[in-house]
Amino acid sequence: MLPHGETSVQVPAKAETPGTAGNAGIDTVDVLVTPVASVTSVWNPVPFAGGEEAEADEPLRARLLAEYAAPGNGTNAQWYKNAATAFDSVHSAGVLPRENGAGTVGVYLGGAGAPAPDAAVQQVRAALQAKREINVDVKVEPAEAVPVDVTASVRAKEGLDADEIRIECRLAVQDYFAKLGVGQPAAVSGMTVRLMATGLIEDCAFSTPGKTVENNQLAVLGALDVSVEA
Repeated sequence: MLPHGETSVQVPAKAETPGTAGNAGIDTVDVLVTPVASVTSVWNPVPFAGGEEAEADEPLRARLLAEYAAPGNGTNAQWYKNAATAFDSVHSAGVLPRENGAGTVGVYLGGAGAPAPDAAVQQVRAALQAKREINVDVKVEPAEAVPVDVTASVRAKEGLDADEIRIECRLAVQDYFAKLGVGQPAAVSGMTVRLMATGLIEDCAFSTPGKTVENNQLAVLGALDVSVEA
């Protein structure tokens, strides 16, 4: 509902198209499919991110092998990660054994491109408190967001529209950050792979460095600038 005296209002929205095709950059959703009386325009101040394709056989196989190699047994870091990421809004978790000495564990939660929401943190906290070992103090918190500014220059393939390339490259970088986990570095090499995978550019270069983070931190996208060269 629009408050008295206000000329705009924010409403929740969710992409109808599944997978990465439903991701969209800031200010790119600007058409009302069903016009609403007295509403003259619409835009998205934050990106639609986190859409993923169905897991293919090889990534699934690799993930299962990794889980068998480091099984969660109720006493190690992998068990806490598995328990935390079983919740839908938790995409990753960083675990700090003995964070405050013997018998303590710190668990830090990340969502898609941002720290896990408070509701998810509370759910995980309650679940781990119920399942924790005797005499173990488990602290569950959202990961600390570490903004990473990205400035990239891309060289367009001949005959392609610069505005389209800029939008797709921005989406590629946003999607890269949406899939980073707690403790994972924001690597220029990883962003380069995503940009080249658009199939729209010949080359790219970054004038900003990547960033490493701690196991209680999540690298999130800060200011993003993508310039397109012919």
